[in-house]
Amino acid sequence: MGNDSDRCLSTLTGHSDGVMTVDWSPDGSQVVSGSGDKTAKIWDLASNKCITTFEGHTGTVMSAAWSHDGTQVATGSADNTVKIWDPKTGVFSASFTGHNDTVMSVAWSTGDRWMLSSGGNTVLIWDPAIASLPAGDNYYDHNVVWSPDGKQVASPTTLETVTVLDIATQETVMTLQGHSDWVRWLAWDYKGGKLATASHDHTVKIWRMT
Repeated sequence: MGNDSDRCLSTLTGHSDGVMTVDWSPDGSQVVSGSGDKTAKIWDLASNKCITTFEGHTGTVMSAAWSHDGTQVATGSADNTVKIWDPKTGVFSASFTGHNDTVMSVAWSTGDRWMLSSGGNTVLIWDPAIASLPAGDNYYDHNVVWSPDGKQVASPTTLETVTVLDIATQETVMTLQGHSDWVRWLAWDYKGGKLATASHDHTVKIWRMT
């Protein structure tokens, strides 16, 4: 076994403040990072160089997510906004204002039809094409996840409870109760039939979703 330092393939330097988030491009050739310096950067992993810088947020970039087709990047910021960017040009095509607090996470649905953002105990689901807001509710914003088919969203709605929302009807279709402390993280399995939840009650629970 080699030293841990031998496992580091690249070190990407260029931000002037702490790096808060990172996400891979769909083809694995690039990553996007967001920082306390109020920018997001696209890095080419063949050269280990920054090829695009997104400038436009007025607060820390807390989250970044590449669209599944690789043509757009969404960022969420402490300026309470979500922006959609062209990763090649660094120009943003839309800026969404609906949160009243820091946007902690952003995520694209399967097929990039919808874009989800969470922050300030609120989850908002956007139509990126027209910058509209078809749904919203009060949620804890630490982790919100799409189902693999893009038809549902799961999120903690109290410290111990997870709610599953149907996107088409905007109605709650399932409430998962059983944890005795804060639910910190959620993960859907690839087929969509199970959901894993991780909690500060020292347990992981696996839930049947069908």
